[in-house]
Amino acid sequence: MACALGQAAGSPIIGLLVGEFGYAESFSIFAAVGVFIALISPFYPGHTEHEGEVPEEETGLQAAYDNQLQDEEGEPLESSGTEQ
Repeated sequence: MACALGQAAGSPIIGLLVGEFGYAESFSIFAAVGVFIALISPFYPGHTEHEGEVPEEETGLQAAYDNQLQDEEGEPLESSGTEQ
């Protein structure tokens, strides 16, 4: 959502700046603003550290891969004997 809003608001602003200052100066201004926002973002009140939080159960593609050859108890599956 933030990316879409940034592009929707940034396009007309950069257009105005390019018309007023030129390409190099306009994109330099945008780069400087972006670096400044990146530097102050850790101080934003919504920023939290996720210390010590362990998920109850692994999920996702890596968990599926890790557990694909295990039964419910986490033991390796036995071969069915159909291999030759």
